[in-house]
Amino acid sequence: MQKRFSWKQLKWLLPFLLIGLILYQSGQELQNLSLAAAFQTLEALTGFEQIALIGLGLVAVLTMTGYDYFLLRSLDVHLPLSKVLRAAWITNAMKGMIGFGGVIGIALRTSLYRPYTDTLRLLRAIGWMTPTLISGLSLLAAGVLFGLFPAGVLTETKQWIWPVLLATLAVLPLYIYVTRKRSNLDWPTLL
Repeated sequence: MQKRFSWKQLKWLLPFLLIGLILYQSGQELQNLSLAAAFQTLEALTGFEQIALIGLGLVAVLTMTGYDYFLLRSLDVHLPLSKVLRAAWITNAMKGMIGFGGVIGIALRTSLYRPYTDTLRLLRAIGWMTPTLISGLSLLAAGVLFGLFPAGVLTETKQWIWPVLLATLAVLPLYIYVTRKRSNLDWPTLL
């Protein structure tokens, strides 16, 4: 008798397939990586452009601290803003450097905020927050697909990015729909 895959099995298989794809593509990209070319590109930038890149990177990490602020407010945890900023900075900077943002983010947030709240409540709140981070990527994917962000060279040379962009774009409407169904909220409240 032949068994079919259940949704539960598929739910466990999908992350492994995604991680496999990421590792495979990373290996391909690392073969083409040239540190000398990267340093030549950095040297070609003016001082202002270099400072602007550093500044934009700092702003990008700083804006992500808003997620931590709202996470702690939802748990009714009152920490000094300086402590929230430090913990969020550590979490978001590490996520950006190491990658696999969801896993690193969950581990670091759990470790940093566990002393201030119940661990189960914290994990549930982090679990709720993780798709909201991904929905932000959905907006960026929309920006690429609608031409707001120039990515023509990338999408022309890496054809496999198109389905990834489309799948990422689909996350936001799906997230809004599932949130609406689970919480029985009406559309104006969500939008």
